[in-house]
Amino acid sequence: METRAVNGSEFLIPSGTAAKYVDILRAKAVFLRGIPAENLLPFGERTWEMPVLNDTDMPGLVQANALITEGDDTFAGLSFTAKKYADLRGAANETFADASVNLRNVLAQTLLRNVAVQFDSDAFTGAGGTTDPVLGLVGQGNSVAASGATGETATWDDVSDAVLRIWQGNAEPTVIWAAPDAANALAKEREGSEGGYLEPDTPLNVARRLPTLVSTNIPAGNVIVAAGDRVFAGIREDAKVAVSEHYEFANDRTLVRLTMRAAGTYVAETSSVQVITAAP
Repeated sequence: METRAVNGSEFLIPSGTAAKYVDILRAKAVFLRGIPAENLLPFGERTWEMPVLNDTDMPGLVQANALITEGDDTFAGLSFTAKKYADLRGAANETFADASVNLRNVLAQTLLRNVAVQFDSDAFTGAGGTTDPVLGLVGQGNSVAASGATGETATWDDVSDAVLRIWQGNAEPTVIWAAPDAANALAKEREGSEGGYLEPDTPLNVARRLPTLVSTNIPAGNVIVAAGDRVFAGIREDAKVAVSEHYEFANDRTLVRLTMRAAGTYVAETSSVQVITAAP
């Protein structure tokens, strides 16, 4: 963690107190925009225990007054340790007093954006090791190379094939996450070399009707097609902004700090997250 000076802070002013910012964080984090709000799971201990249903018996038809046979489920569990995200900014109290816009809110927004970008990076590409404990989607999904020539990114045919693989896993695709170059290639795909741009045109064109969310934290050339309701993340403590006028009392400075504790991401089934890489 480091304290950074505020450049251009002569144009800023002070305002209110600290607050929770989880809703704003969700708006800024591309990963969180792609999963349902209820899949961001709060937990009350340092470790997040995620129950996993590995196997279950399917129900059968039962005649009236007949014995219902008890089914058998096999459960396992995954453990995730909360990881702390934190950022800090400071400015002289003269800056707060003399500026012309709301400095504390500006600093809070900057902190939120920075934490959201780092959270996105972990959620998509985290390695899940000792130094980077969050395991991202790329490491949990089913990885398939695009079908084109070497270096070419996914086409809508590749995305449609990914949709099929999700369907075959009894899930419903809801979102496309894409690196900027891959999203741009999809947006420019035409009918033939000079035809019109491809548009959603029939109810079965699920691939082209999915929302596409773009993030620079997704590896270049990659497209991720996912059933968002089968992807989960754990939150130990909401994003909180706090202000201190005492830590650098002798220097007459005020510090603004943001902290958040989150656990790893979890994909219910590998088939629910399809990672399409550039063609080898």
